[in-house]
Amino acid sequence: MGAIASPEIEAWLIAAFSPQTETEADALAIVRQRIGFDPRFHPEKLTSKRPEDKKDAKRVLDEISGDDPDRVKESWDSAPLDDLIDRGKDCGLADYIGDVRSQLIPAVVGIAPSTT
Repeated sequence: MGAIASPEIEAWLIAAFSPQTETEADALAIVRQRIGFDPRFHPEKLTSKRPEDKKDAKRVLDEISGDDPDRVKESWDSAPLDDLIDRGKDCGLADYIGDVRSQLIPAVVGIAPSTT
């Protein structure tokens, strides 16, 4: 499997995030206004060089999730797979899901991987 997170794993977690409260929706709106795009739909535009960067993936994830790892996990666990593939096409997530489907799952269940 060769897919990697870009710019980092937080991009994948942001792609999965769905606000569940008014506070989270407000936090997402503030982030969207500050960075000029919705990070859930364009996680590949985030950065990972400096924590003080307004587009730093870790910073954005902390802000939209209220720095709550349980909320991040909940969003990741409940995100529709089709949303992850669509939102993650440019940050490595769609490729990773494709690799899992074509290589890992068949290996685990003893089926030869597809070559198509």
